[in-house]
Amino acid sequence: MATVSHPVATQATQTTVTLLQPSETHGSAEEDRNVVIGALEANTEEGVSDVKDQDVGMKVEQATGADVESEPTKPKGSETSAEWGKYRDQMERLTAAVKRAMNMPESEEDSIARDAKKSDEDQSINISLNGSQQYRLPWSACRTWPRMETFLREWFREDKVILKAIDEGNFIIQDEFSRAISPGLWESVGRPVWDVEFSFHQPPDAPPPPPVPQNADTEGLSETCYENRVQYKVSYFQRDEYGGRAGFVSESVFKEPIALEVAEEHERLPAIEEMKTIEFPADVTGRNRKPSTRSKLRKSDTVSEPTLKIHSPYLLNVLKSIIEYSAEQPTGDNQGLDAGMFLYLYMDLYLHLEELLEYKTGDSELRRKHSEAYNKYADDHIDLLQSYLMSQSAVQYNEAKARSSGSTPLTTFGTLWLLMKPGTDVYVREADGSVNRYVLDKLMGGTGKDPKGENVTVNYTAQVWNLVLDEKAIRQFVRQVDIPVFDDERAITELPIFPVRYIDDCDDGETRQNLIQRGHKYFAYSKKPCFLQYDGHGLKSGSRFYKRARVVVEHASRPWMDGTTWGADLEHHMPAHQVPGSVIPVRPTFSNPFGFHHPPPPPPPPPPVGGVPTVGGSVRLARCECKDCKALASSQETYARLKFSEYREIIPVRQTELSEHQYSILPSHMFAFILNDRAYDLLDVAKLEWPSMADTAIDRLVMPSGNKELIKAIARTYTDKSQLFKADFIYGKGEGQIILLHGPPGTGKTLTAESVAEFTGRPLLNITAADLGHEPELLEKSLLQYFRRANDWDAIVLLDEADVYLEKRSKNDLQRNSIVSVFLRALDYFQGILFLTTNRINQFDEAFKSRIHLSLGYDKLNDAARAQIWGNLFQKLKDDHKHGGPRIGYDYDAKQYVTKSDEVKVLEWNGREIRNAFQTAVALAVYDSKHKSKEGDEPAVPEVTEDHLRQVVLMSSAFRKYMKAANNDMDDSDLAFREGNRDDRVMSGLGR
Repeated sequence: MATVSHPVATQATQTTVTLLQPSETHGSAEEDRNVVIGALEANTEEGVSDVKDQDVGMKVEQATGADVESEPTKPKGSETSAEWGKYRDQMERLTAAVKRAMNMPESEEDSIARDAKKSDEDQSINISLNGSQQYRLPWSACRTWPRMETFLREWFREDKVILKAIDEGNFIIQDEFSRAISPGLWESVGRPVWDVEFSFHQPPDAPPPPPVPQNADTEGLSETCYENRVQYKVSYFQRDEYGGRAGFVSESVFKEPIALEVAEEHERLPAIEEMKTIEFPADVTGRNRKPSTRSKLRKSDTVSEPTLKIHSPYLLNVLKSIIEYSAEQPTGDNQGLDAGMFLYLYMDLYLHLEELLEYKTGDSELRRKHSEAYNKYADDHIDLLQSYLMSQSAVQYNEAKARSSGSTPLTTFGTLWLLMKPGTDVYVREADGSVNRYVLDKLMGGTGKDPKGENVTVNYTAQVWNLVLDEKAIRQFVRQVDIPVFDDERAITELPIFPVRYIDDCDDGETRQNLIQRGHKYFAYSKKPCFLQYDGHGLKSGSRFYKRARVVVEHASRPWMDGTTWGADLEHHMPAHQVPGSVIPVRPTFSNPFGFHHPPPPPPPPPPVGGVPTVGGSVRLARCECKDCKALASSQETYARLKFSEYREIIPVRQTELSEHQYSILPSHMFAFILNDRAYDLLDVAKLEWPSMADTAIDRLVMPSGNKELIKAIARTYTDKSQLFKADFIYGKGEGQIILLHGPPGTGKTLTAESVAEFTGRPLLNITAADLGHEPELLEKSLLQYFRRANDWDAIVLLDEADVYLEKRSKNDLQRNSIVSVFLRALDYFQGILFLTTNRINQFDEAFKSRIHLSLGYDKLNDAARAQIWGNLFQKLKDDHKHGGPRIGYDYDAKQYVTKSDEVKVLEWNGREIRNAFQTAVALAVYDSKHKSKEGDEPAVPEVTEDHLRQVVLMSSAFRKYMKAANNDMDDSDLAFREGNRDDRVMSGLGR
């Protein structure tokens, strides 16, 4: 391997080329030296004229036969020649130690091994002694442990402490991966081209023990003597390059306090250095390895993408002060912003170039903190970096900027990444054409090179995040958006994802303000389960259009995990895609550089539980790290925070408001329980509203006024839970209010429960046998789930047709008995208002009687009650129109017909039948108004007439006569009495 490094003036760009040749046959030492000298002369001839007056560091590595070479650091010009003399003495000692080791007599076994490995003479080993520089030794001098031990003793022949450590085995041997090596296994594990480090334990000089006072009581003193002094010890550990466990190197002990500081190295380095690596196969015929800027490559050569090393601390400190969210994930300690190493395409440098120029031309607070000389250096190096970046023709930075700033912003696929700056806001285009706001975490894919150096183009994958409510907190959640490969130019706003400025600058921020307003609603609904009203479509597959649907928005029960199949297109709405902290994922890349400039990347971190992508690995604390700024920061009691650190976990019940940015990145949809459907769906937050309650509906119930007041009183009391009296001595038992409503069908039982819910402004959870099931285990689980929901949502529960579960127990039906037992136990511990309705009161098990707090009977309707129901329906036509409903009229004769006509009275309709008949008559009126209007004219106002109602009466009368004949001339009341369900002849209520 030959490495040519050309250091020049500070304000310059340097190029370093490394040639790697596997199994390369080395030439002579003289040939290699000529290669290096020729390279330096070639670079000098190509424009670096001032290098003749500079010190040039040259490194040539070769070891053949008994030759020994080290890698010294050339002393600075101010050092004396005595130091070079010391260096020559070291080399003489090293050579003597090697020769003695090689001249050590071999055993027969060693001789056989040597004959079998003739190639040992061409191999070498690198060793370091007690943290010293590395020495390169012939492998033949170290192949066996006796030879290695002979070398060590010769090297340290004047150091009695280390010789004693060798005798006693007080030393540690470690390879390049900090793995310990046993001397007894040296021949088994040793190999040529090895990096080995020897660390010898050197105890401090022990001062003589202090004299013991003559009068001291020495009886019982231990053998250990504790000296009256302070000792200072420093242990050295070497960090693993890929983030592994640090390995022990050595330690030193001192009697005086230790003052540690970073040494200032005065070197002449380029401000910027570009490095490339070329790999070529072994070539027995040799090849011209003399490097130049116009070197010709062979087809089998592989050239890595360049890497940019920024040496200038002035430029690096400015970059560190402006980059809060890096576009590149460092793959080791020797890469990334902290190391000043940037991989091609230099994404961080291009994406923050404008901010660099703002530092140079502006009057920022950071610039004012620095001296004029400091800023002069920084400005010069910014100009140098800008010049270098603009010279990269493949990036097309200026062309991309011109395209994206036109009247119709455009981009190409290859330059799209120049618009996508991590840590900034982007809009994601949804399937319905709307946009949602996210924060870009990283962009992967695009154009690049594969390990073979071939050009490759794949889809971009943008990883973005926003704030989403899980079961208890608002957190960062991740989503990935693909940008397919496209040809030619494309309008930026037509892409699946694009920076927000391309909309916000065109609509004066209207889109952003709408998202903020929506975010306010989202945050308000996040604090607790919210009873709301919804008009619009749901996102779940097969969802219908909801019209004034009553819903409960809540995430506490984690409805996204209830077993519903939501579909792959809705996965980004699932809070299950939670970001579990800031695990740093390895950024995929197409380039596969070789050589010591680009070590192989470390293994990726283990994936988080569930395979969920993570964000946050690119966030860093933006601050200048010059001495003055660091000293100022340490003297102030202010603490810098990582960008978006306050977004990690937001507890809605503990926080009164959010920032506008936080509001703007809240999602578009929330999970809600549709009360009528008794199922969850994803609903658009913008279309959710507080419900419009019919709080006067209870006043229109056709029942005795005393019953109404009783129901109102109970509902009010249980709405204000602070006034509840708990009569049961067992905590949690008997705290609910169980109300039984019984009577013939259509007498207002279900309407009573619904009216109470409207009156109290609480959701009504209407459950049926289909929701609970008939197996005891499933029934208990479902019943407790609904009761828990009612308690959490402050809902009123209606169990319609409760006789299915509350029927009398029998000796022969164990399943029936189990169902009754489940209900009895559940009723005891229910907290809230529960309405049970039945028209088979005589079938109830007697155990339920003691669980009922209030029982209301509904008598069969009389003519006066029916007339009141008709009047309420006619009035509702007017009320609906006042509240925005369609205008529908009725004539006087229609109302007189249904309340006075004998042909209507004889039907003895119940309340539900009256409602259905009226609704049918209205439908007939609407139909007639549309067909009587002339074509092209607006439809006339529908009007319910006597004819419409008579049509319904005649149809119902015919059906009722048929049913009565089929039941042996018995009506519904007679059938109920015969089957033992109820007796309608007995007045069960307080009258009507």
